[in-house]
Amino acid sequence: AAVLGFGLGRDKARVPSETAAIERAAAQYLSEAGPDARPENCAANLATRQEIWIEVVCVRTDGARFVYPVGPDGAVVSPQLPQT
Repeated sequence: AAVLGFGLGRDKARVPSETAAIERAAAQYLSEAGPDARPENCAANLATRQEIWIEVVCVRTDGARFVYPVGPDGAVVSPQLPQT
């Protein structure tokens, strides 16, 4: 039982908090969306797909929509950027 508990604790330690995952996605948005991008343009929702944990959606002031699906490990998976 102790080995199982140690293993579960180690796996949990690698998973970032929801806040950290959202902040990581918002930082990616800020680097990709240009000078009008602001962190407050972003909102997060629990994802509806099993392989995605959180979906961070950022909408720039011109209406361009950036979607950052975040996987269970906290990494952004296949971001959906607006067509330019």
